[in-house]
Amino acid sequence: MKFRNPKIIVYRVFDIAEEVELRKAEELLRTRIRENPGRLELKMKGQQAVIIREAPVRFSLGLESLPELESNLPPPRLSATLWNYGALSISYQFDLGATATQDDFFRYSVLLNEDEKLIQALNENAKAKAGEVILMLRDALQKPQIWNEFEDYIIYLSDGTDENWTSEQLIDDGDVPEIIMGEPEHELAPDIRARLLENTFQYGNDDLCVIDWNSAFVLEPASQSDVLDVLEFSLSHQLELRFYDHLIDSRLQQLYTSLEEDRKRFPLVKILRGSFSQVAEEASSTYLELSEFTERMGNSLKAIGDFYLARIFRAALQRFRTRDWEESIGRKMDLLSKIPTLLQNEVNTRRGHLLEIIIILLIAYEIIMAYVR
Repeated sequence: MKFRNPKIIVYRVFDIAEEVELRKAEELLRTRIRENPGRLELKMKGQQAVIIREAPVRFSLGLESLPELESNLPPPRLSATLWNYGALSISYQFDLGATATQDDFFRYSVLLNEDEKLIQALNENAKAKAGEVILMLRDALQKPQIWNEFEDYIIYLSDGTDENWTSEQLIDDGDVPEIIMGEPEHELAPDIRARLLENTFQYGNDDLCVIDWNSAFVLEPASQSDVLDVLEFSLSHQLELRFYDHLIDSRLQQLYTSLEEDRKRFPLVKILRGSFSQVAEEASSTYLELSEFTERMGNSLKAIGDFYLARIFRAALQRFRTRDWEESIGRKMDLLSKIPTLLQNEVNTRRGHLLEIIIILLIAYEIIMAYVR
């Protein structure tokens, strides 16, 4: 069996800013790369089931030549997608020619999953490209800075097979699980194959989408990119949730450090200076700031129906285990929201103790003065 118009798309998704003014970014791109950037737009029937609040900006970065690819893969075509909540996706599209066999896809899968030198070269190149985008669009970015962590993903794409196999035939007789896993040393057990195929989706008999946590296989006869766009959206959500979890951890650590420093001071000075109140104010400010971040990201794309694209979006988020990250963020945000109340209660208690001490001292003073007189 041969796949028609085979492609491999490799993603690296970064957080590069707190917020992006997409309209301004479009203006800068028109003047600096002399090309009209586009906005992501779903074209498939039923796209109403997926609502995009502010469509991300997509633009080309041209062809890239990496020495590590010369004998293995053709030069990739690069493109970038920029979201208003600060995520940037760099994608490498490898066109494999008119056709490719299952063995070809599997060989490339092993290469992209196992070749450390190639993986490192892609990581470094993607980070360098992200740095170039920051320099080019700095005026449209709020607090630009590349987070060291990133999301990576691989999509194996084709628009059909030479014998027009149906999706069911491809699932039963094809090597889709092997292509997705890229496991060169072991034959996949039936249980592993079954688990991989649990996240299989179809709109018609001639298309297919199989999603795993680090790669996917997509068969799209109409050569539409809607499924790829939805998966890319899911990746950006996953990255931002990881980033916010990291950000909350760092903010909580800063608050703990401030509290520890305050506890080392003399209690009377600490109470009179109201340093606990200052930490409580910082906690409240951080809570509001992070709530705004998560709200902006969460509203960027919503799946409101049960249509094909909406199901893929929800399945991708589930396979990426975004629920775990959301629960972690929720627990920490809940803790952050309680800090001001806890600290204010401690300040009030300590001030109450101070007043009691003053009253006792005044009473003792009156007694002593009466005795002296």
